[in-house]
Amino acid sequence: MADLRFVHDHNMTAFLGEPSAKHSEFKSMIEGLILSPVNYAIMEYPLIVTSFIQDFWSTVEESTDADGNVNIVGRIQGQSITITEQIIRDCLHFGDKDTDPVELDQDLVNRTVYQMGHEGAYPPTEKKLLHPYWRYLAHVLLELISTSQG
Repeated sequence: MADLRFVHDHNMTAFLGEPSAKHSEFKSMIEGLILSPVNYAIMEYPLIVTSFIQDFWSTVEESTDADGNVNIVGRIQGQSITITEQIIRDCLHFGDKDTDPVELDQDLVNRTVYQMGHEGAYPPTEKKLLHPYWRYLAHVLLELISTSQG
């Protein structure tokens, strides 16, 4: 019978250990991810209390503060919780500032997608049309922002 005990690595988005010989072409990408600001967000395995998540999302509302910033406000066990963009940046340890751009120039995106070897017409961008090297990175990044479990 399989060993079904919980291991901390099960809650990671991606395991960035040494790749096996058959995946050695991904070694430079893994090394890059380890050195990048998203490393913490990918590798951290926080304690997640399901009832807190359910409480928050069942009461969540969007609000705008005096500076025009959009926030997410919800309640957990009756206590008000406000999530801002800066809180997310701080919690994920991205190391960027609130003044850093959050949108990219479309021309820059087009050039970058072309340099990554996208095989189809752009837009739309489809993960399956990327070179396998970049497809793995796209997979990891999509898992980061996905709401699916498992």
